[in-house]
Amino acid sequence: MTSLEFEPGYAPKTAEKQSLFQQVSAAFRDSFAALGAWRARRAQLRQDRELFRQVAQLDDHRLSDMGVHRYEVDWAMTLPLEVNAARALQQRARRRRAEEAAGYRAR
Repeated sequence: MTSLEFEPGYAPKTAEKQSLFQQVSAAFRDSFAALGAWRARRAQLRQDRELFRQVAQLDDHRLSDMGVHRYEVDWAMTLPLEVNAARALQQRARRRRAEEAAGYRAR
């Protein structure tokens, strides 16, 4: 069986009765839609990170009131843009507080 032959009963999934122009046009339309969605997502991620920068500018006393340390905020600022820095900071601070509480109970 050559690469152009198919098993009996198998039909390749192609756009039947569509011209080549329609197929290419649909591919471009889908590509541009995906590109637009990607750009919108990146813009939202940049906006979220910019808002998180405001948290990074708080003084240590206010960060302490929030239950986080400066080094945790600095760590969160180094995360890739795709990672939600606020959520990662919250999880890390929660884990640290649980470990501290477990350490105090063990004493």
